[in-house]
Amino acid sequence: MPKKAPSRRPYRIFGLAIVVSLLAVVALCRATIGVAFADRVYPGVGVAGVDLGGRTVADASDLLAPRLADYASQSILLRVGEQQFQLTPKELGFSGQPDQIAWAAYAVGREGSLPRQALGPILAAQLTTSVPASALVDDSALDATMNRLAEQVDEPGQAAHLVIGPEIILVPGTPGQVLQKEQAAAIIRRSLLSFDTKPIDLPVAADKPSVSATQLGPLQAQAQQILGETLVLTANGQTWPVEGSQLRSNLQIAQNPLRLDYPPQSLTTVVANAAKQVNRPARDAQILVVNGKVVIDDAQVGYEVDQVATLGAIHNRFLATGQGGSLDVPIVVKKIEPGITTTALEPVGQQAQALIDHGLSFAADDARYPLSPDQYGSLLTFNRAANGQWSVGLDSQKVATLIDQINAQFQRPEPNARFKIGSDGKVTLLRPVVPGRTIDKQAAVAAVAKDWQSGQVTLPVKHRGQDTSPAFLARVSADMRGIVADNASPYAGSIPARAHNIELAVSNLNGTLVPPGGTFSFNDAVGPTTLGAGFQWGFGIQGADKNVQTVPSVGGGICQVATSIFQPVFWAGYEVDERHWHNYWIDHYSSHGYVGLDATVDESAGLDFQFKNTTGHYILIDAWTVNQTIHVELIGTKPDWKVQVTRPVVTDVVKAPTDVARADSPLWPKGTTIVTEAAANGFKAAIDRHVISPNGSDRVYQIRESYAPVQTTVLTGTG
Repeated sequence: MPKKAPSRRPYRIFGLAIVVSLLAVVALCRATIGVAFADRVYPGVGVAGVDLGGRTVADASDLLAPRLADYASQSILLRVGEQQFQLTPKELGFSGQPDQIAWAAYAVGREGSLPRQALGPILAAQLTTSVPASALVDDSALDATMNRLAEQVDEPGQAAHLVIGPEIILVPGTPGQVLQKEQAAAIIRRSLLSFDTKPIDLPVAADKPSVSATQLGPLQAQAQQILGETLVLTANGQTWPVEGSQLRSNLQIAQNPLRLDYPPQSLTTVVANAAKQVNRPARDAQILVVNGKVVIDDAQVGYEVDQVATLGAIHNRFLATGQGGSLDVPIVVKKIEPGITTTALEPVGQQAQALIDHGLSFAADDARYPLSPDQYGSLLTFNRAANGQWSVGLDSQKVATLIDQINAQFQRPEPNARFKIGSDGKVTLLRPVVPGRTIDKQAAVAAVAKDWQSGQVTLPVKHRGQDTSPAFLARVSADMRGIVADNASPYAGSIPARAHNIELAVSNLNGTLVPPGGTFSFNDAVGPTTLGAGFQWGFGIQGADKNVQTVPSVGGGICQVATSIFQPVFWAGYEVDERHWHNYWIDHYSSHGYVGLDATVDESAGLDFQFKNTTGHYILIDAWTVNQTIHVELIGTKPDWKVQVTRPVVTDVVKAPTDVARADSPLWPKGTTIVTEAAANGFKAAIDRHVISPNGSDRVYQIRESYAPVQTTVLTGTG
């Protein structure tokens, strides 16, 4: 039977007993010391050589105050080579406050793990213990001071560089220094914790230059070689040299890798100036017709400098290793082909010349209008189809303009046919008429487009004019059953020019026929009242309200003719479409004792007198002058309506001025005196005309006029 191993249990029990005994002793000691130093610093705790053991916090604070204040006011010299900095411990981060340090001393042996707290009083009594560094030094303040010192101490190394001028000078780099802030802070912290004031040498590290002279040596030689060359841009036989000063000012040293560089954009202006002389747009060939001859203006190739590519070529060529002398760089030029070539136009040009040589002529009725070769050529157009084929055509807008020009010579206005009624009651032409004619523009343009290549084009013509056939005259004669209304208006006393204008207007008006449903226009019937039409200088009324005055006017006097036709139209009951009254009342315009029945016209001012024939019968206007009196008769079939006219209601009468207005005019011989207007009162007039049809309907025409007062006006000729 094997032997049994000896048991270790008695030893374990013995060891445990010893530990328990020691803990008991420690606990007894701690309890004894803890009671004795319950409100005091444990023995052996000191600060700055001052023993604080056995003292209360307040006593410790009082004892420390002079020592801390004295140290904080001392000066510590910091040295970095030849640089020196005098700073107080406080400026370096010393933060010793008596109260805080006293409490920190009191906490020694009372904080930390349970075993440490248990042994704290005993350890404190056996050793001289210092308070924690955090109670004496503010690390954040110390770091801030290190940063400020670094700003004054740090000197970065200066890289070697090239000075580019007529000569390339290599300037060597210089090393710098950098304050080792963490190491310096540790040294200063130890000094502060030991309350030391001896000078401190701060550690620095060397800062090497980023670029050395050795690295720049090859670039110096390359730069000298480059600047010994001449940069010349070339294109189409032209050259643009670049001055050396411009090259020197833009040569650079680039990094990563270290190399010479010449920014392309530095020559942008040079290339742009060259481009202005090289660039030219492509020009298409075109066909011209000069004096009837077809000429082809040749196409031209265009050129455009590719500035970006040219700058890249300069950059690459310039930095290539050269041998000195001239450095030619061809400008990158793009060729731009014309869209239309001379060859493409030659066939259509030959076709156009053949057409011009053949000629083109227009015919309208019996008139002929041959075109000159130059005229014909100006109408031609040249068109390219989608397949690239060219054809010759005509410009329709120019053709239309040409037809307008031809029509201006060809056309004949529609005649103002005038009629008369004989003693037998039959209506005949007052005078012979020639029918009017005009070219039908739209149809003519179409005819030219269809037949122009044949060389002969007949232009369609529209003939127009009043029907004067026997059947028409018989129809009109059947309606002439008597005088519907008439009027007589004397113009005795008028100056000769006014009398002439009245008689010419009456002559133009006489024989006018107004058809059923038609509208009579005084301006159309009389025609232009111009000097060219035979009218003379007379007088007319212009202005409004208080600025009314009688002034010289071509055709002056025709308003009396307009009034002479308006009044019988009014009394006959015909429908008035347009009518205007004078600015002041003229006494001899009264009709049947009524004021307010006048009419004024002025074609240039857009004033007309118009009435509509709403009956089913023709109206013939028979007008003549005799013994300086205007006579107007409306001849036709009397309408079946009844006309009732209210008496004029005259209000707001304003007396005429009693003084005489005088004026001069060079239009009449010197010394001539003319009374252009007699004084007349101003007033308002209201008249209602009722036209009552057999069915009882009432068509009312209201007159509401306002006339300004006028004074006697005398004009003296100065011509």
